[in-house]
Amino acid sequence: MLTQLRNIRQNEFFRNVFTLFSGAFIAQLIPFAITPILTRLYPKDVFAIFILYSSVAAIPQVISNLRYELAIVLPKRDKDAFNLLAASLLITLVVSLLIFVLILIFYNPILNFLQDKRLGKWLFLIPVSVLFQGIFQALSYWNNRKKEYKSISIARVNKSIAASITQLIPGFIRSLKTYGLIGGMLVGQLIQAGTYIFSVFSKYKHMMKLVSWNKMWFMLKRYKDMPLLNTFISLTNQISSQLPVLLLTRYFGIVTAGYYGLSNRIVTQPMSIIEQSFMQVFFQNAADIFNSGRDLFAFVKKTYIRLFKVAIIPYLVMLLFAPLFFRILFTNEYKEAGVYTQILVPWLILSFMNSPITVIVTILNKQKEQLGLNIISLLSKFAALFIGYHIFNSVIISLVLFSLTGFVYNICIMIYYFQISKNMKGGGRKMPPNIEITDETNIP
Repeated sequence: MLTQLRNIRQNEFFRNVFTLFSGAFIAQLIPFAITPILTRLYPKDVFAIFILYSSVAAIPQVISNLRYELAIVLPKRDKDAFNLLAASLLITLVVSLLIFVLILIFYNPILNFLQDKRLGKWLFLIPVSVLFQGIFQALSYWNNRKKEYKSISIARVNKSIAASITQLIPGFIRSLKTYGLIGGMLVGQLIQAGTYIFSVFSKYKHMMKLVSWNKMWFMLKRYKDMPLLNTFISLTNQISSQLPVLLLTRYFGIVTAGYYGLSNRIVTQPMSIIEQSFMQVFFQNAADIFNSGRDLFAFVKKTYIRLFKVAIIPYLVMLLFAPLFFRILFTNEYKEAGVYTQILVPWLILSFMNSPITVIVTILNKQKEQLGLNIISLLSKFAALFIGYHIFNSVIISLVLFSLTGFVYNICIMIYYFQISKNMKGGGRKMPPNIEITDETNIP
């Protein structure tokens, strides 16, 4: 046992995962600990509006950099990666402004689709969320490239502390209850982005002189497949993730959507600590393995085994005891959220295992195939919820069909990832076009 612990401690992959995990664990532990307090301080409908806002804002957030942040880890030279970073930040600003314009144009159709106008006053804050999240994403991938995992962890903890404090305090003041949850979320995002800006640009300010319009434009063209395919991949995937909250709000009301959102928040957010830690380290290691022509299939297989060992116990506990857990922790009003959790567990465990491996699509230049699979997933999940409401008029049946669809899809995705990594095993194959290392003399 001691020998195994020493081996894990000496393994760079596990050390890096643990660094990210420890910071993310603290960052998630704080909001997890205060959620039982928040559910008692805020009325169910206010909590549900917060869940709905988070879901609507999450959709454009994922494309705030047009996925150019993924390319930051790929160039051979740091100055090229820094130009990509600068370009990504500019793109984030433009995308945020564009989303503001779209909200102005489609304000009423959005509210009519959701059939709940209480979100209306919050819609115009979505571009702010997108801006903060885009800054975080771009700088996070720079830190990942430089293996600054400690900086990533510090930013997450700062966000968590700031958001939690600014959500708790208004909960005790009747006149501020409406604003506390979403306002606290925005403050947390601001603190996280600010922490990254300070840490990166204070440490690497000497690289600012290497940034130029020509170099940024060259690098954007060099990695043009990122926005062309990865943006649509991420968008369809995020819509699939947020679809239940949006459709449950429309079909069964905002309180039901709030139950689902709380269930999803409690189960997936703690596990996302591990998921994101594995993903960031897996991306860096898998890219190195592919570039050097080593056995990528073996690494993917080993990562799946690691993820399964991590996931099996917590998801099994939730499958057996979720209603009791929710009733004790969040009062009897939220027992139904525990039932939703039990229904979703089969889908969630496979989704957890697949999520860190998705970056292999970028490394192996399989974005077109992934986009097709994502569209199939989105349409099938929409059909599941549509049938559950229009034929059975039952939220339980809707969620059962949704979970079953997600389970089958993730089985197929797992087989697909094994297959494409196996085909690329060894041999020192040439880098695919979207991440091929360019002759440095051709870079401005």
